[in-house]
Amino acid sequence: MSSQATTLNPALKEFGLVESGQPIDIERILAIALKRGGALAELFFEETDSSRVFFEDGKVERLVDGKDRGGGLRILFDGRSVYGYTTDLSQAALEKLASDLSAAVSGNSGAAPKMTAIEWRTTVQKDRGIAEYRVQQSPRAVPLKEK
Repeated sequence: MSSQATTLNPALKEFGLVESGQPIDIERILAIALKRGGALAELFFEETDSSRVFFEDGKVERLVDGKDRGGGLRILFDGRSVYGYTTDLSQAALEKLASDLSAAVSGNSGAAPKMTAIEWRTTVQKDRGIAEYRVQQSPRAVPLKEK
């Protein structure tokens, strides 16, 4: 694993992307995604907390509170892209997603591309208002009655 990929380990562990005590192997997933070609593969993870209050006829009908987690993968090739998403964040499921999407990449006649080192980048938000935005109070800290 590259030294830059190793710096991802704490974030992967914090997000719960760990199997047998080790973070999932992002580089392996991306290599599988690009095995049939492609100019770029992007892997992202998200976690969304939500609370919904269904209010009808002047009364609360039901409350729904939950957390959604998942990962998405996109492969760019020949000016096109394929995308997939899974809520199973295991190494095996992410590798299967990468393999399935790679099968849709048809730009190199099935020849295996020469793999090069993966280039890791940190994204930069150019809009300062967005980049510096901080939530002052978590909605989770507000009781449902107040919501």
